[in-house]
Amino acid sequence: MQYNLTTKRLSLNSLTLNDAEFIFELVNTPEWKQFIGDRNIKTITDANEYIHKLMFNPAVNYWVVKLKDTETSSGNI
Repeated sequence: MQYNLTTKRLSLNSLTLNDAEFIFELVNTPEWKQFIGDRNIKTITDANEYIHKLMFNPAVNYWVVKLKDTETSSGNI
């Protein structure tokens, strides 16, 4: 099920396969790998598989935070 919340400046959206490029970049940052761990996502296909696992796990509720003005993904919660 898709959920969307908005504030004056932010949009919080349920994770979808459309977020694969952002997730690929995010999980491969040095900070993510250092503090969260390497998810072994080396390609966009890997990112899609990772997202698919998260989307269909009932124990996970993953949100992508976007700047409302530009629709630029800036983080996750």
